[in-house]
Amino acid sequence: MDLKRRILLLLLLFSVQFICLVKGNVVFKVQHKFGGRGLGRSALNAFRAHDSFRHGRMLGAVDLPLGGNGQPTDAALYYTKLSIGNPSNDYHVQVDTGSDILWVNCVGCDKCPTKSDLKIALKQYDLKASSTGKAVTCDQDFCSAMFNGPSSDCKVGALCDYAVTYGDGSRTEGYFVRDYIKLDEVTGNLQTSSMNGSIAFGCSSKQSGELGSSSEAVDGILGFGQANTSVLSQLASSGKVKKIFSHCLDGVNGGGIFAIGQLVQPKVESTPLVPNEAHYNVIMKSIEVGGDSLDLPTDLFGTGSQRGTIIDSGTTLAYLPDEIYEPLMGKVMARQPNLKTQIVEQQFKCFDYSGNVDNGFPYVTFHFEGSLTLTVYPHEYLFKISDEEWCIGWQSSGMQTKDGKEITLLGDIVLSNKLVVYDLENQTIGWTEHNCSSSIKVRDEKSGNSYTVGAHDISSSSILSRGNVLPYAVSGTAPKGSLVSSLPGFNGGFPSKHYAGYVKLVDRDGRPPKNIYYYFVSSERNPTTNPVVLWLNGGPGCSGFDGFVYEHGPFNFGAVKKGGGLPTLHLNPYSWSKVSNIIYLDSPTGVGFSYSANTSKYKTGDLQTALDTHNFLLKGYMIGNGLCDDTFDGNALVPFSHGMGLISDHLFKEAEVGCNGNYNNNEKDCEFAKKKIDKVLDDLNIYDILEPCYHSHSGANENTSSKLPESFKQLGMSSGKPLPVRKRMFGRAWPFRAPVKAGIIPLWPELMDNHLPPCTDDSVARVWLNNKEVRKAIHADPESGEWNLCTSRISYNNDAGSMISYHKNLTARGYRILIYSGDHDMCVPFTGTQAWTESLGYKVVDEWRPWETNGQVAGFIQGYAHNFTFLTIKGAGHTVPEYKPQESLYFYSRWLQGKTI
Repeated sequence: MDLKRRILLLLLLFSVQFICLVKGNVVFKVQHKFGGRGLGRSALNAFRAHDSFRHGRMLGAVDLPLGGNGQPTDAALYYTKLSIGNPSNDYHVQVDTGSDILWVNCVGCDKCPTKSDLKIALKQYDLKASSTGKAVTCDQDFCSAMFNGPSSDCKVGALCDYAVTYGDGSRTEGYFVRDYIKLDEVTGNLQTSSMNGSIAFGCSSKQSGELGSSSEAVDGILGFGQANTSVLSQLASSGKVKKIFSHCLDGVNGGGIFAIGQLVQPKVESTPLVPNEAHYNVIMKSIEVGGDSLDLPTDLFGTGSQRGTIIDSGTTLAYLPDEIYEPLMGKVMARQPNLKTQIVEQQFKCFDYSGNVDNGFPYVTFHFEGSLTLTVYPHEYLFKISDEEWCIGWQSSGMQTKDGKEITLLGDIVLSNKLVVYDLENQTIGWTEHNCSSSIKVRDEKSGNSYTVGAHDISSSSILSRGNVLPYAVSGTAPKGSLVSSLPGFNGGFPSKHYAGYVKLVDRDGRPPKNIYYYFVSSERNPTTNPVVLWLNGGPGCSGFDGFVYEHGPFNFGAVKKGGGLPTLHLNPYSWSKVSNIIYLDSPTGVGFSYSANTSKYKTGDLQTALDTHNFLLKGYMIGNGLCDDTFDGNALVPFSHGMGLISDHLFKEAEVGCNGNYNNNEKDCEFAKKKIDKVLDDLNIYDILEPCYHSHSGANENTSSKLPESFKQLGMSSGKPLPVRKRMFGRAWPFRAPVKAGIIPLWPELMDNHLPPCTDDSVARVWLNNKEVRKAIHADPESGEWNLCTSRISYNNDAGSMISYHKNLTARGYRILIYSGDHDMCVPFTGTQAWTESLGYKVVDEWRPWETNGQVAGFIQGYAHNFTFLTIKGAGHTVPEYKPQESLYFYSRWLQGKTI
């Protein structure tokens, strides 16, 4: 498919307009204790200990009063920083929707923690040191509310004491105080000012059990429960806020959004809260796995705390009754019947798997009252703890409770990367998929205005910190009418601004112009300072939407529905727009939605395509699995195949002797050996030798000469395949060694009699991009004709020759270059790329070494002088982000920031 897959990522001059919006209420800067979803067995151990500790308290103390009528305070995964007192001091407290009060450790506390493994400085509150702090006495209204009335043994002036004993034996006790807390009130787009609120909170004077542990220690707990004693309720009763809050917890990087106020955007569907429950309970109706409903008893989903579904951001995993857990796990593992599982840390079911989990396992959808759904994807409910070892986040609730109570509890793996809205004014809860590193809009009740609230990260661990971002200029604004406000198939607000349309290139001869189509996705982090990147696909003649739909665009696309219905779009947690503005370009003219009324413009080549993009100012570029030079790339296949164990020693030696080390020569003995090798490799997926090839249902792309059994040919045809990025079909790709030959290049539609290139299926993109409503939404002109992944209407001349001289010229001018290769791609083997990068003769400044993500080797890298880098991605195929999305986002963001990979 990719004759010259020159995927150029160019930092360039382009117009970026950051749209100023309106006003919000109160925001909290939150950070995940584990910095996001940690890897390794140590992380699993921490998750297990955290949840066991939490549930021992939650379930054991659910009916125990807090000083007579309070609710338990429970450990949480996310913490924030509050300023309390005058003079004010900062305190790190856990943000917890399962707790009804705020409490902090106080000076003189017995067995309160003094240090934390979270690398934060712990601080104890000193009532005497604050000029605004006062003790709450037992005869005051707040204390009476805690006990549902005055205490019979209360003496005037006596402290309002509290004591909580948890189910695991831990205990905290102390007394209530009242002081001013500084909160961030939103006063403009992404702007806040300090707002003081007088809040009653617990002053802990004694702790026992696990509460004194330093492993997860913070200064206290900030409760966002439903009781009148919570900080939210106190602020609402004083008229400062409405009793509504939202959180979006970033499960990838940590941090996220936590705001009080009426949500304006995005729109969120909701379900009623079960009344008179201690936690946020909802009514579940049914569960689907991979689109198939589980056969469950009709009375399974009760409405009490014993049987209802608890939504709890403070729990790491998801806990299900055995009646749900067993059939759900059966459906999940049915997709991989040959996997052998083992138990890790005495609780987690784990297995070895080397493929893409989103392609190999089903998604799970929960249905709630009011038609609200919650979809959990394999990359969310599976945890990677070593190079190829994964563990399952679904747990049996009976394994976690000491008293054997069976509950349904959905925790962080379900809620992270989703915007959750708790509307206590209307007693509802709702959610939608959202990019938690972007922003939301909330309404200021005083003015009626709305403002943008952005994500925060109070630690320095995020890989998306700005660092040394390459500078670029902002020139002008987006063209009128280019804004994309919605897309068919996607329900929810975009995590950033999208624009689409045409750039007209007019020749001096006055003939009809070239209409070059672009789709621009602004950065989800900071559009005005993040770099702008141009994405060009190879082919030649293949659309930039290949990258948008299948590789690193803002959405993951579901399967095409029966009858040709549009696929469902879901936010991509590893989109490259998380760290950059990105332009997907259909180039040259005649490709994708780019067109001209003058069909002579469809005669083009390497040099003309470069001229058409000359208006973009180059700062640096990346090339992924791209052909460069006939000598090096043409000689790569045979050694690669031998090194990967695809051909025998005997066959390799026969080719080596027959070709005299040059596999580009056409001598008889060499051609004979190469044909034997072609025959051996013929049934492999050339784009990733580890992946099978899938057939289309129509069989149009089927390799009828294949000698494999019919049972193998059915691979990939089962319904419900979760979010298939790309189905593969049988047959190999472009004829070996043909791509780099000079002259007019035969395009895939010509070679395949207008069928698709073998081993590819663009049905998802083709159905979506040819839909009238989609084309209208993305401003695609009707004159552009039918969209095809790879076009047949251009005539393409390979007229640039070897790319090596161009690389030398650009590096000499100071441009930064990253050449990356998936090391299991046989279309453009990394061995050829490695050879030509070495041939430049540049000094090695960063010797060959592994590079890592999340403590795991993700590939290898070698750095050269002149800002030239070669990098491999372990286990990836030809379209690297398609196979390794998380690893791709990591090296991409690091390179853009000028940081060491």
